[in-house]
Amino acid sequence: MAEVAELDPGDAVYVPALWWHHVEALEEFNVLVNYWWRDVADYFDSPSSSLLHCLLTIKSLPPAIGRP
Repeated sequence: MAEVAELDPGDAVYVPALWWHHVEALEEFNVLVNYWWRDVADYFDSPSSSLLHCLLTIKSLPPAIGRP
């Protein structure tokens, strides 16, 4: 289930560890800061490995399902 949040200047949003998210700029100038201040549990793989797995999975989807 997707959630959408439109932030105003000075707003922030907390995204829990390993939650996938998408950011879309609505103005010409935007600043995005990611900060991972703690490690995730040992049973999770690294975030970069998780991202690679996701991209490889999406790559094989047909365009009708929403492949970028």
